[in-house]
Amino acid sequence: MKRTIKVFSILLILFLLSGCTVEYNLNFADDKLEEQINVSLIGNDYRKDYIESLSSQKLLAISQGLEQKEYKSKFNDTGKEFTANYSYTYEIDDFNKNNVISRCYDSFALTSTNDYYLLSTGKIFKCMSVVDYKIIDSYKISITTNYKVLSSNADEVKDNTYIWYINNKNNETTVSKPITIKFSKEKVEESAVKNLSMMIISLLIVVLVGGILLFAVNVKKKENNKI
Repeated sequence: MKRTIKVFSILLILFLLSGCTVEYNLNFADDKLEEQINVSLIGNDYRKDYIESLSSQKLLAISQGLEQKEYKSKFNDTGKEFTANYSYTYEIDDFNKNNVISRCYDSFALTSTNDYYLLSTGKIFKCMSVVDYKIIDSYKISITTNYKVLSSNADEVKDNTYIWYINNKNNETTVSKPITIKFSKEKVEESAVKNLSMMIISLLIVVLVGGILLFAVNVKKKENNKI
């Protein structure tokens, strides 16, 4: 129980610091989901108690009963800025055990059909405040993938990266910010290869038809010359 309280405390500190930078990055590629959480404490948030909490506790990527998996963590303190990086790689079947997302949303799921994957969360994002900690100003959530994306409600798309911004302008304890993104099981490079193959086939057909027409015209000319 004591360990659970400590894990929840660091999770809250991680997401609830005012003025700090918090970025959540998820790379979904080749049946793996690589998660990274980057935190930077500067200015008023460069505080000894926050730094000690972040650097001394272990954050769990998976916490379900006896199954507990820790993030790999890296820390750097320059004396003016403290940075923390947490990373973990999930198998597809394990992603629904994600501890961080399940803390911040009432529900979330990565579901699979024969044709696509669907990642969706509940409507309310809950990691905005707690009595003992300040309210965070904003979050940046990025999902990068080599799968073809069929649809999403992302705020911004940059190449194959889909980005959501969670802003808290009114110091609210919760914010409405559902996330949904549907991935085709066809990868982008596979789609590109298929499109290139279709272009080559179409070009060959055009060349073949053109060659046949040219041959027919030449034959017709020769027949007319004989006459």
